[in-house]
Amino acid sequence: MRLFSIIVPVYNVEKYLNSCIDSLIKQSYVNIEIILVDDGSMDMSPCICDEYAKKDDRIVVIHKSNGGLSDARNTGLLRANGEYVLFVDSDDTIALDTIARFAKFSNLKYDIIVGNGTVIGGVSCFTHIEKCGEYTGKEFLKQSLIENVMPMAAVLNMYKREFLIGNNLLFKVGILHEDENFTPRCFLKAETIYNSGIVFYNYYIHSGSITQKRDLSKNAHDLYETCRELIELYEKIKDKYLKKLLFDSLVEKYLNIFQVGKIYQYGKDYIHKRFVIKYSYRLKTKLKAILFCLNCKFYYKINLFFKSLRRRK
Repeated sequence: MRLFSIIVPVYNVEKYLNSCIDSLIKQSYVNIEIILVDDGSMDMSPCICDEYAKKDDRIVVIHKSNGGLSDARNTGLLRANGEYVLFVDSDDTIALDTIARFAKFSNLKYDIIVGNGTVIGGVSCFTHIEKCGEYTGKEFLKQSLIENVMPMAAVLNMYKREFLIGNNLLFKVGILHEDENFTPRCFLKAETIYNSGIVFYNYYIHSGSITQKRDLSKNAHDLYETCRELIELYEKIKDKYLKKLLFDSLVEKYLNIFQVGKIYQYGKDYIHKRFVIKYSYRLKTKLKAILFCLNCKFYYKINLFFKSLRRRK
């Protein structure tokens, strides 16, 4: 049986941690290691981790000073021994047959095995393209963007550890929206991907989630900086259509965080009109970009109006 590593960054999640770890230790596929990375928690989370480790020798606990989610994930990845790794956030859970179902595809040596998830307490789900099967990374990205379904959440995919380490595919430390930076880089590097269609991840919306925060200025800043970094990466892509779709997706990401966080209130440094005009490609995005550039506050209000209409239907 192949060894699989499950990496869990832990930071002040004492209310949710037991449920998360229980969903891991009860996996029907038993040849796993569970790496709990305590990222300087100040509640009872470190003690909970240690208690579980005493009862289950598959659990490894790493206590470290606080460095953020990316740093904790990287620490776990560099410690992992499994042929494949799965990232699980410590306030979420996974289905009890997750590893067993993914293991069926691991013999085929895919760089990434793609799965899906469900949002608990929300109105959406994390799903990828409908057609299961084998793709190159670029093929998968293109089809996902065409269908407008490309969740960036790193937790939805199982990764071959050697693929990540060999290509230096680590999470960028010190930023928010780290998955928006990590996931595109992974898929562009991947030679072989399998879209499994497996629904396994349970994502819970808690009071600390992005939609509950008031000040999203750092979210906006970090996401825009990620967009700028990805532009440099996307410029090297030879497939012109894929390149345009990827650029367009960056504009959509920026406009989304602008809308969610009412970014207009933070001043001109957060308003990037030239960016949205230059990189929008699809008609819908171009129309949004034009409206945004004419009056960004009006853009926010008109979006809010149409969203309220959709909720009433």
